[in-house]
Amino acid sequence: MAPNYVSKTDHLALVSAASVVASADFERQSGALQSICGQSLLSYQMQILRQAGIDSFLIEVDSVFGELLNIADRFRASGARVEFIRSAKDLQGHLKPGGRLVVQAEGHYFSPSIVADLMQNMLPFIATVDGRDENATFERIDLNTRWAGFALLSTEIAQAVSAIPDGWSIGSSLLRQAIQSNTRFESIPQVRLELGDVVRVETRDDADKIVSQMLQHRTEKPDGFVERYIFGPIAKSIAPVIWSKDWGIRGLDASRLLLAAGSAGIALLGWSGAAALAIFLALLSHSVIAAVQAFSANTLRERWKNGLFWTFVILSAFIATWMTADYSSDTLAFVAISIGLALIANKLTLPKWCAMILLSPALLSLAFLGTAALSAVTAGTKIIALLQIATLVAGLYQPVSRGKNGDYA
Repeated sequence: MAPNYVSKTDHLALVSAASVVASADFERQSGALQSICGQSLLSYQMQILRQAGIDSFLIEVDSVFGELLNIADRFRASGARVEFIRSAKDLQGHLKPGGRLVVQAEGHYFSPSIVADLMQNMLPFIATVDGRDENATFERIDLNTRWAGFALLSTEIAQAVSAIPDGWSIGSSLLRQAIQSNTRFESIPQVRLELGDVVRVETRDDADKIVSQMLQHRTEKPDGFVERYIFGPIAKSIAPVIWSKDWGIRGLDASRLLLAAGSAGIALLGWSGAAALAIFLALLSHSVIAAVQAFSANTLRERWKNGLFWTFVILSAFIATWMTADYSSDTLAFVAISIGLALIANKLTLPKWCAMILLSPALLSLAFLGTAALSAVTAGTKIIALLQIATLVAGLYQPVSRGKNGDYA
């Protein structure tokens, strides 16, 4: 959860869990504790805001119990400041003159991309959606406008809130005060709601739809054939199991590094087939992590881990070929050509069929596994490289067009 952004020290975020009660009946819980990618929506909201540069959080509550305390402790351990508040007076005690207060309503999901877009605004605003029937779950502002559940306000507006009417949340009271202060409206296009970038979460079904859409998008993102059509369905099927375990993501992350490093060790023993299989399983773990982790971290630590992972994979390929091909430098050269072609293809705009072949490390590992099984590593590596060259040339000379889903065809 370590931040990888420029911190906005003058920004404070208010999120809400005011309707959360300690109950074993999860279906009756507020949207704040519905599960998104194995963590509560409240935690997800806060983590997205952290990515946007906010380190200080206020959580509006009616009562504080175990799950809320756990969320606060996790963020504090990562360097964030987290406090619980129950009233406007509590809120105002944390405000600084000239600062900004980000308000996110309870039970509202915002994708990382739309939060990043909204946070580019320098001036105070209220994010809105239009008043059409399909947006009826959002809080109404007037006949034609509803509150999207997100606002950036000046601390002076928050200081002006004198009392909170019965049955109102702090967020709703701030919204009323901001409207009275003529804070401008920032309309969110309806297409962003249709794409699932903004969702009102009230039930488990609402949360499940968000997660299903996330997994669908992430598993369709890879260009490689094996990664998209084999690893993708596997990730979808095992994601709930991974999220249900506290150690799920960490265990999977450790397994990909161990498999990648182990493949190099196995290759040193001359077991090229086993090394190729270990690489394939490491690539499977790598793809599953990309699909199931809540956020794609871009921290220095993650970049080092990814660099180490690919170093082990490439090193294993060279060692296995060297050991199996009687220390032939010619065979090593063809392995280098294969890896180089994959790196070059990654920088090019290619037809979909061509990208599915050239941008699939898992397919390459399966091809190497086949050559090892046939005891034809020397000839096999040359054939694989030549087929890659032929595929790349054919792809470069075929006109590229976009399909309806945005893929190059």
